[in-house]
Formats: sequence, C-alpha cells, structure tokens
Amino acid sequence: METIERFLNTRGFAATRAIALTDTPCFTGRIDIETWKLQLELRFLEGKFNYPQAYLPEWPHNSKMRAAFGFRHINHEGKICFVDESRSWWDSSMAAELVAGALERIEKLLQDNLAGIASDDVIARDFAGYWGSNKTLHVAGVVQNGQQFLQIKEHGSQRQWLIPNEGDKSWVKREQEVSPGTSWVVLRLTRPATIFDTETWPPKRLDQLLSWMNENSPCSVTNLVRLIRNSIIPKGKKRQSGYSTRVGVVLIWPNQNSIETLGCGFSFNIPEVTAQEIGHGRLGKAERMLKADRNEIIRYSLNRADPGYIQTRNTPNTEPSLRNKRVILVGAGTIGGHLAKLLCAHGAGWGPHGKLHIVDPDFFSIENIGRHLLGAGELDENKALALANHLRRDFPYLNIKHHGKSLTNCWDLISENSVVIDATGSQTVSIAIPDYLSKNNLNPVVLHSWVHAHGAATVAFLNDRKKHGSACFRCLWRLVNNTYEPRYILSKNSEQDSPVFGSCHHSYHAYASTVSMIAATQAMTLLYDYLSDKVTNTLNFHTINSDVCQNRPSLSPKIASECPICNR
Repeated sequence: METIERFLNTRGFAATRAIALTDTPCFTGRIDIETWKLQLELRFLEGKFNYPQAYLPEWPHNSKMRAAFGFRHINHEGKICFVDESRSWWDSSMAAELVAGALERIEKLLQDNLAGIASDDVIARDFAGYWGSNKTLHVAGVVQNGQQFLQIKEHGSQRQWLIPNEGDKSWVKREQEVSPGTSWVVLRLTRPATIFDTETWPPKRLDQLLSWMNENSPCSVTNLVRLIRNSIIPKGKKRQSGYSTRVGVVLIWPNQNSIETLGCGFSFNIPEVTAQEIGHGRLGKAERMLKADRNEIIRYSLNRADPGYIQTRNTPNTEPSLRNKRVILVGAGTIGGHLAKLLCAHGAGWGPHGKLHIVDPDFFSIENIGRHLLGAGELDENKALALANHLRRDFPYLNIKHHGKSLTNCWDLISENSVVIDATGSQTVSIAIPDYLSKNNLNPVVLHSWVHAHGAATVAFLNDRKKHGSACFRCLWRLVNNTYEPRYILSKNSEQDSPVFGSCHHSYHAYASTVSMIAATQAMTLLYDYLSDKVTNTLNFHTINSDVCQNRPSLSPKIASECPICNR
C-alpha cells in the first residue's frame, strides 16, 4: 500500500488512518469537475489486491449535487460504479498505476453525468443497485400483472419468499414455512421506472413512493388501488372492523425488448380508514388518502427464483435441454452421483412431462464416501433413495423418482422416447440393456459411461437406436477362446487392470474422485452433443494416465457382424 499512498498523496489525498494500523485503508481528497470541487473517498477493502470502492460522502445529504450529476452509475449512498470487474481485472503489481487509471475513470464518469448523458438504459439494467434495499425476497413463481403472492419465511432461516397464492403452482411449499402475514399483488408499470426525484430518492415514505410511480407511469396508483380492492381488501360489509392491513407490491415493467422484467418490491400498512374506503368502493378518495400517507415503507430487492429462470439462466432457451424428457439413470454410484447433478442442471425432471428415474439396488457404505457426491450422512441408505433426496434438496422443483432395486425389476420404466443412461460400470448391466431393448423392439437413446481400470481412462459411448447402423455396447466386445476381449484396446498391459481384492463381491478399482467427475462430465458432454444434433463420434476416450493407457482416438463404431444382439 505504500506506493499507492505515495501516489495519492501527490494528488492531495490523505489516509483517514495510518495504513499500518488497518486492514482496509481509506483515503479522502478532492477532485475538480468543472466548477464542482467534490470530496472523494477511496476505500481499499482488499488492500492493494483489488479495485478500491469510490464514494462521494456528501452525496446523501446534498440534493443540489444529486440534481447536477444525476444517478447514472451512482447509488443512493454515493457509491460510484466506475468499473465492470467482470470485464476488467486488477494487477496488484501495478497497483499505483491502476489507481491513477481509476481516478481518470471516475472523473470521466462524473463529467459525462454533469453533461447530461442519457442514463435510462444504465439505471434500468441495474435498477436493484439504485433501489438501495437491505431486504431481499426470492420470488418462486413467474410474475404477471394482477397476480397475487404470499410472503413466507423459512423455519430456522432468514430467507423470505414470495410464492403464488395458488400454492400448488410453487415449488416452495407454504406448510413448511412461517408466514409474516403480508399479501402481495403484482403491478405492471408501462415503462422502466428510471426517473428519480433527487430530493427524495430512494423513497422512504408511501407518499414519496407513489409520487415516483406516477411520474414514471401515470395512472399506476389508480391501478394499484384497484388491485388492492379486487385482491386483498374485503368488499362491502363482509368485514365491519379490523380493516387495517399490510400490503406488498411487486413492480414489473417492460425492458428494451418489451419483455416483462422484475423491478422491485415494497410493503406498507394501509390505515383502517383508508382500507374502509377501499372496501366500500370509494377508490378515488382512497387513492388521495394513500398519496398523502407519510408512513414509512419497507423496500425489498427481488430475486427471480422460478424454475424457468433457474434452469435457463446459464443455458438459455436456445440451448438443448432435457426438459419434458423421461430420463432413466441406472447406477447411483460414483459416476452416477456426479452425473445425476449434471442431468438436473440440464433439465432432467423439469417440465410438466419431465421425469428423472434413478435406479440402484445397492446401499451407501463407508467405502463409497471417498469419491461419491454423497457423504457420511447417507450411510447405510439405499443409493437411489439417498441420491434422489440429495437432488430434491438442491432442485426441489424437479420430478425425481427413486427405485431401490435392480433394473431387471423395473424394465417398464423404459419407453420408446426415453433417455437411458448406464453409469453402473458393469458389463453385465451394460449388455442387458440393449438385449432387453432389442427383444422388446424399443429404441430409446442409450448412453454408457465407465472408468477404465484404475482410473487410467474414461469412456463414454452413445447408442442411438433410432439411427440405422448404430452399434450397441455388446458390439464393443468380441469372444475369443471363450474370453471377452475389447475391440478397442486401451491398456498397454492388461495385467495391471486387475481389481483390488476386498473379500467376496467387494473387489474394486482404486482411482481418485476426480476421475469419476471427468467420466460424468465426458458423458454429459456427449449427451449434450446428441441433444444438439452435433455428435461427431459415438465412442469417446479420455486418457488420464498415458503411462499405462493408449491415447486412442474417438470414433463411431459400426455394428459388429457377430454381435448376437444387433444381428438377432
């Protein structure tokens, strides 16, 4: 920090406290923006290792300054957003030079603001930063104008949610929560609410907030009163007393592409006399009373938490998805565990027709902990059940079913348009699957994933049974002198492939947990390519230990002439 301090001293900045006595050095000074001499505070929350935060300390109390510079890139506390750290990075070895650059950016930003550069798009894009709320609500449903929500709070948590009034339409179940007793309505504004009153922003009272709403979207307060009348306040003489109630409002507005955007939320108490006017249909008088109400509001930032947003935020709607598909994962072991989470992230079990079935008869043991997604908390549980419960906690809105039995006891799960994923690593199961499908004339896509030997390589193989000439798993093997041998040999010395003997039925191949993750990722990538119709090779090899394993290129094998399944 010494070089930064020396540089800032040359610019007239002084440390508010000796830098040797604090972990978060702070410097104050003045910068000239035309006729304005602005006090600027630089807070180095991470020392010399990251950008400083820049503040205008006088901002919250100086309405003339706010009116002159506007709110573009400056929040209600006077914090200046002068850099997008997702597009820039800080080189701590050149910290003093970068501080100089930061000051130039700050000055340029303030000069542009003073010149009146357009700010609507900037404010609309990051409205939450200007709204200035320290309370957050997660909105567990798609919002539409006029819709009603309930505010609920989790047991043993500070998290609060808005769920649709129709509880069956929400993946957050109200019986698991505690309600603070606030009903919410959704109100659509006709444009982004980017016009701020420099005297009262952000609004603290109801009269200030309603004035801001009407300035941005005329008639919005009238519409709000109608919504409250139709949704929350009893009509006529249904209630004779106790009219006072707390109401929450979700504001939405169209973005520049005319797509409805979640804006912000606030709640307020409706005085009993005002509620009576609404209840008896005297809406004009009630509107005037609300506009004059100086009671405080609570501002909330709103986070989208509907399944559609969660599933498509990182994979937009244009990307392939497992939504509405019937996915059967056979094997909930080390590969199956990691692969199951990837499947869920790509939409398995999502949508009105989507289902993820997990099949495994085995039980989770001590030996599994070292390389499995699950841990000690699931000891002695059936793997299919334990994995399904783990995924339900992470993705509670998905339709996940578990089957704690062998696949041979639940063949009926597989249909013509299923996606069958074999993560057992068992040649017996891997051959049984195409054998059953062939005998029953079923043609789902089948994906096999396994680890070769002691983690020397991973393999993913896709059998698109609807595609003529697509080889099955049995085609990858040939019978030589009553011994099965792989057609595509990986090991340089097959004797090194022998498992570690751990008593009857407990022999195993030892390899690191990262190998399971690599196998799961490789399989998911191949499935993703299939969904995108971009599969180049159906049999993919990934060599991890080239000392014992060949670097074999991936390929698309053809049906073997002696395969008893494909030539049945």
